[in-house]
Formats: sequence, C-alpha cells, structure tokens
Amino acid sequence: MQKIMELKFRVEEADVKSYKRVDLLLNSKILALSRTKIQEAIKNQKLKINNKIITKSNYQIEINDEIEFEYISEISKKVEPENIKIDVVYEDDYLIAINKDSGIITHPAGIFKSGTLVNALLYYGAIKDDEDAIDDYEYRPGVVHRLDKDTSGLIIFAKSEELQFKLSDIFKQRKIEKKYIAVVYGKLNETRGIITYPIARHKQNRKIMCVSNNGKPAITEFVLKDYANNYSLLELDLKTGRTHQIRVHLKAINHPIVGDSLYSTAKKNIRLMLHSYLLRFIHPITNKELILTAPLKKEFVDFCKTNNLNIGTLKIEN
Repeated sequence: MQKIMELKFRVEEADVKSYKRVDLLLNSKILALSRTKIQEAIKNQKLKINNKIITKSNYQIEINDEIEFEYISEISKKVEPENIKIDVVYEDDYLIAINKDSGIITHPAGIFKSGTLVNALLYYGAIKDDEDAIDDYEYRPGVVHRLDKDTSGLIIFAKSEELQFKLSDIFKQRKIEKKYIAVVYGKLNETRGIITYPIARHKQNRKIMCVSNNGKPAITEFVLKDYANNYSLLELDLKTGRTHQIRVHLKAINHPIVGDSLYSTAKKNIRLMLHSYLLRFIHPITNKELILTAPLKKEFVDFCKTNNLNIGTLKIEN
C-alpha cells in the first residue's frame, strides 16, 4: 500500500544555516523518507517553492521560502511489537523518554527489523503501527533523534506524527541542551575546554567520521570531573549534533572513549563508556521547560567504582 503525503512550511534562518540545499532540508524534516526518494520526487515535479515547480535537488534555499512538497510513502512493512524491557524516565500524553541500554538499536533499519526500541515501544503502546507509521528504507515512527547502538542514556520518542516534526525541528535547530558523561583514556591538560573541529564522513571507511577542513561545523564543550588510573571522567555539552561527534572529537584530542571499537583500541568486555544523561528543552505542546535526566547504567557505575572514579558529584547514579 501507498500513501500520498504533503508537507508545507516556511524556511527559517536556522534551516538555511544548517542545510542550504532543499533536498537536505526535506531529508531533515521527513524522517521516514530517504534522501534518494526525496530527490526522485523533486525530479518528478513534486516540489513547489514560492508556488513555482522546482526540479533541482540542489536548489539553494532562502529565508521565508514557502515550501510545498508531495511524496509517496510506503505503508509500514510488518515490524512486530516485542516485549523488550525499557526504562521509562518520563512520559506524558505527547512524548516518552527512555534511558536506553547500551547495545540496543534505536529503530529498524536495513536487515535489522527486530530487537530495537521501536519494537519495544510498539509493544509498550507509546507508538502505533498504523497507516501513519510509514516505512521507506528505515522504519522510524516517533523517532526524533538517535543514540549510537553502544551509547546508553536519554532518548525521546514522539507519540504523534505532528509532534515528531516539532521535536525534530527542536533538535535540528539546536534549541535543546544535550549533556553526556564519558570515560576517556589519559588525563586532559585542562579542566574544561571547547573542541571545534569540523566533522565529515571518512572517504575510505564510510562507517566512520573524521575531522576534516571540508566537514560540517561541530562544537563540543567538556569539563573534567575526575581522574584516576589513567582514566578521565568527563561531562560533555553538545552544541551541535554531528554523527559520532563526541567520539570523533575526543579521539582528535588524543583522549578516545574507553570501549570505543571504532575510534580506539577497545579492551574486551568493556562497553562504550558514553552516556546521554541530560536533555533540556521547551515542550512544544505545553511550552514549559522540560529537564530530563537519566541515571548511569550499572556497568558504567561499576567501571567507575572499580577504577576509583568519583561519580558522586554527577548526582545521577542509580
């Protein structure tokens, strides 16, 4: 089955700064549609800008451009609800926040159709597998942002498609405070600092990212919380949201994250020591400030205690 969808919105200044091209902007707005499908729809005259048909995917957007985009989405292929334990830290009528375990994928993608948070939330009843939950290359009902598979901590899901768009915009336009906790190798020379290396996808290994002068701007602030046994405990504040940003930035300053099999020589039986512990934003429905925190997972706490790292100052231990 197929469903015709229509998206209308006005381009804002933050959109122009972040995306520049119309296909990239639409890809950020329509989480259930791949960039390839968006480009096909544009070529097939399904895009209007300021009431004029545009067929070029690389059209340079401008502030106040009026966008009208029509596309066809495939109704969800069967993704089964699964009774997977989830740690709910906040829930209201509009959204749900999970303290994700390390090792679980956010949503089905490619060959991975089970064992994800989406499967778990379908079972829990926070999101629905109906005609509004659509599937293209990836199945992403309710998804507004992601955590890497091996990163634990806070992740938010929207309970409706309308809120999914609104929350996605909050993340894309950086109207949200995001803080993480990490354990890295070695001792940093400074107790606090800012890392500003631009990040791009690696040309030879497409699975990883790297620092590149041609990359997108990326800003990570850090504070050293403790040091022991050649490990440093860091609090990190993301000012941008690039793929693998924290992992790439910490490797770039020669302090890779413990357990990072992509960006360091990871020791066996140690998980990625990275945890999303705080999100602060204005609730798009209630217009009230929402501050969410997620306690560190047991294996994270155990590693810190074994290595005499003091996590008490964080006040987020289980």
